Amino acid sequence: KNGPDEIVFKYTSNNFNDGARSESIIRIDANSPAMQINVATTFTVLKQWPYKSVQFFDGFPFRGVETKDWWYDNVLYMNDNLKFSTYKNVSQSFEGDSSASKSKGTHFTALYNSDRGNVLILTKNFKSKGFAIDNFICGNYIDLHMNVVPIEQDKQSLNLLTKGFQSSIEYQMAIWGNNTLTKEQVIDIGKRSINTGNLVIEKYDRF
Repeated sequence: KNGPDEIVFKYTSNNFNDGARSESIIRIDANSPAMQINVATTFTVLKQWPYKSVQFFDGFPFRGVETKDWWYDNVLYMNDNLKFSTYKNVSQSFEGDSSASKSKGTHFTALYNSDRGNVLILTKNFKSKGFAIDNFICGNYIDLHMNVVPIEQDKQSLNLLTKGFQSSIEYQMAIWGNNTLTKEQVIDIGKRSINTGNLVIEKYDRF
């Protein structure tokens, strides 16, 4: 669909040996209060997937591994129980609830605060029986991983994802605001987004 109210497109891709398929439908609304994309994505194992998890999203907003190149010092996680934690990338200091980075699918993540805009992400409508979402900042490249992982590990099979396995989720991601965004405002945005089921940022229209 090519406007004017929204742009919608779909892409489907298989990995090199046709063992798995990814399908994504991307929607961009003309009346969005920020630069935002809305994605519904599905992963299916067609033949084989020799791993015990799959990464459905990986945000990489940094230019490199050196701290002088990082645009975002702060990361906030908030899960479906509204528990949250914050992590400072440069000092590697952690505050809050250690369970906040894990959820059953509904989850809010923010990379902030930057004059280049803040990255706000809401995930929802996760469907994958026996699995959950594990969010973490990679220690190697300072990128943001969102993994689909088994809730309980089977030590013999290692929970390898077998033929027919399917996982789907929706996420909304916006680039919005500037370096005046506070931790308290990010927490408020996260709570309202999780409670309403949509990324809510209109309240802070002064940006």
